[in-house]
Amino acid sequence: MSSLSANPDPLAWLSYFQTDHTATDTLQYDLPDGHLSLYKKTVSIKASGSIKKQDIFLACNRVIKQTMQQQIRQALFGLSHSKHEVSHSVLVIDVKVTKGDQTKGLAPEFGAKYFKEHFFVELSDTEHILHVFSRVVWLDMLTTLQTPCELWRFLEYHQICLQQAIRTGSTVFSSEKELLADFMTSHDIFKKAITVDNALINYKLKLEPNPILVAMASTQQPNSATARMSYEHMSEASKLWTQLCLQMNLQLPKATTYPIYEMPSAQAKTASQMAVMAEDEEKQQQNSLSWIRELLAESLFSRYELIKELYLYPKQPEEMKKSGYVVHQHSYESLGRHYMMIFYGNETNSTNSRLSIQPRLQEIAKDIANRLTIPELHHVVILGVEFLQSEEETVMDLDVFIQTIDTMTEKERFLSEQLDMLRVQQSESDTQTTQAKDQTPVGNSQSKLSLNPNSNHPTDETLQKEGKEGADQVKLPSLNFKMKY
Repeated sequence: MSSLSANPDPLAWLSYFQTDHTATDTLQYDLPDGHLSLYKKTVSIKASGSIKKQDIFLACNRVIKQTMQQQIRQALFGLSHSKHEVSHSVLVIDVKVTKGDQTKGLAPEFGAKYFKEHFFVELSDTEHILHVFSRVVWLDMLTTLQTPCELWRFLEYHQICLQQAIRTGSTVFSSEKELLADFMTSHDIFKKAITVDNALINYKLKLEPNPILVAMASTQQPNSATARMSYEHMSEASKLWTQLCLQMNLQLPKATTYPIYEMPSAQAKTASQMAVMAEDEEKQQQNSLSWIRELLAESLFSRYELIKELYLYPKQPEEMKKSGYVVHQHSYESLGRHYMMIFYGNETNSTNSRLSIQPRLQEIAKDIANRLTIPELHHVVILGVEFLQSEEETVMDLDVFIQTIDTMTEKERFLSEQLDMLRVQQSESDTQTTQAKDQTPVGNSQSKLSLNPNSNHPTDETLQKEGKEGADQVKLPSLNFKMKY
């Protein structure tokens, strides 16, 4: 049993996107938005007396130039990913100063002025731009940003500011920490979420903008206390989401290619059978990694919206907890990813108990995929949530199944749009009936487990009644429950 309030490793989420585990000084990552090349260099400086800032920058200059040349060579010989997809290259410099028998690490802040003075020509070349951070700042960035989405957006933000410094001659930002703080209170944090929210309204999957998103986005101002509070809420939810992703019960489809009859014993296994088993195991590992990446690909706000439902569970009527209920939640990072959260009924003999529903997660996911006619849809994620109450603590267990959806052809997209129009017309004719059904717990009929993904789930009204303070509508203190193994 492990408490979810423990601080996760700030680097753990990034390692799941690493593609090459053999290199030591150049790491490659396939992030949801593109490819990241990470160069790790150490600058060692021996000093007998006081060390000057100019000496530190001079030593860093040599490493930066060497890395830029390495970057250009990789592009020339086709080893770079920049020709094939959107990419960013980051250089992390670990500066160590040795005096006698003592070694101390430093964290130089470069800022726009430094690059404007020393790398004016290189910054003008957008194809081979290199982001440079000290090791301390890089770790602070990963701890603050927490998601591959926010990391990518910050690198875009950093690049734009550097290029602006070249064009205008202004300083723009004096340090990377200052720029990171500006980014976290900028509208760039919520730009993608707002785009997805508007698209969901256009597809008639919701009737109005997300009130919490509107409230958070409207308070994004430099040195805003409300903006900092919004980030604290999202940060708390994001840490919890990362921990849950790494501890969920992945309900992977069985990859074995054997018939249903009994698997041969260890003594009877042939070389070919052993090879098949090894191949199946490798497929399972690849599927597991793919699923975890899909879940970790969510943004800060998207994670907040998902975790929020866990906090709202104790506020639901006891009758709903006994019978079980469903919440539909769309990703606010990717329009093609839809979530269905099934809160299992806590009565063991309930038809919506975990024992009854867990074997049918794949069937439910396919059902939702068939009824969600968003052309961009690429994944349906089913989360089965169970809260177990004991005298001393509350324990939570999570099942997950992810259904991959094939991309629609142009003809399928057209037919999907026509079908949506018919559904909208039908929905408008019996809106009151649909809303009445959506406010009830999950029905006892197993074939009708899933609620209409186009409808508002039972907690929407609860959120609106919670208060009118925007980001304060749902506060996220440390959760008082543990994860079951």
